[in-house]
Amino acid sequence: MKGEVRLDHNNTNSYIGVAYLPYIKGLSDNLAKILMRAYIKIIFLPLNKLENMFISVKDHLEPLQYKGVYKIMCECGTCYIGEIGRSIHERVKEHYANLQYNRIIKFALAKHVDKTKHHILMDKIEILARCDKFQEQRIVKAI
Repeated sequence: MKGEVRLDHNNTNSYIGVAYLPYIKGLSDNLAKILMRAYIKIIFLPLNKLENMFISVKDHLEPLQYKGVYKIMCECGTCYIGEIGRSIHERVKEHYANLQYNRIIKFALAKHVDKTKHHILMDKIEILARCDKFQEQRIVKAI
């Protein structure tokens, strides 16, 4: 046929690129002809996948609701790394209480604040790892 470009579809060297496009009846076929003339291979993908049609039934938790290893920074640049088998949020509330009531005997974070009079950046808590098992928490904290 006049003006038609014939490519060897088995020879991938005859293409200069590959385009992944959703298949839309009527549009995709015309677009494929144009791109094939430019030596671009077309691979059509389904517009809707079965997995995208279902709503996730999992509840999405806030990051601080997980168990794991976390880091709290001080204004001086030092950091406290803690691990907890309960939610990190619950442990952060305990840190607040320890600081508020000056419980410095057993708690390193409160002891640091009492000794240096620094401010702890409690609004910038970083979750280093989410771990359900105690042994995993120990390993992550050690790293």
